[in-house]
Amino acid sequence: MTNKENKLLRPKKTTEELRAASDAFHYEIRMLNDVADVLSSHTSGVIHDALVESFVVHTRILIEFFYPTDKTRADSDTMIASDFLSDGNQWKEDISEWMKEIRTRSHKLLAHLSYNRVLRYKDDKSWQITQIRNRMNVIFDDWLKKVPSGRIGEKLKTYKELLEKLTAIGGVGVNCNSGVIANGNSIATASTGTAYTAGVVVTKKLIK
Repeated sequence: MTNKENKLLRPKKTTEELRAASDAFHYEIRMLNDVADVLSSHTSGVIHDALVESFVVHTRILIEFFYPTDKTRADSDTMIASDFLSDGNQWKEDISEWMKEIRTRSHKLLAHLSYNRVLRYKDDKSWQITQIRNRMNVIFDDWLKKVPSGRIGEKLKTYKELLEKLTAIGGVGVNCNSGVIANGNSIATASTGTAYTAGVVVTKKLIK
């Protein structure tokens, strides 16, 4: 076994530990959806900017969960998707170029005070809220289908059932606390990748 392979070996968690940990994951996916919905009523100002930044933070955390880097894998305290599976190879971790760009933007536009914020992204500081949220929910659904039911807690099970019922009605986005269905495209744009506009075509399309 190479040093790299040894470094990436992760200690197995018990079923009880995974069920408890799933509550933290439930919080992240719920906040991603709920913040996206609340944004529709805040189109500018500090509350709006804070909401978009919150959305990006939850997106960043979920990308790290579903698509861990070697550095993330080496940190046994960081929760990743394959921890919950009977066989870690069951989870396909090939990240798309679009999702890579979202991850990079979250680092450069929010997590760090970077020069890229005013140079590389000076003309394109938009966030495709609806598209990101919808794609993340698809990834979440694919992952949850592979997770043994005994490894997740009731919060996540209940949330998944509600999400399925609401999306079956035909909503583009859902608020899984209130049951509100949100429609339309959500795009955020401002100095740190913040601000919200519905139905606007972004300058740089990230989804191919």
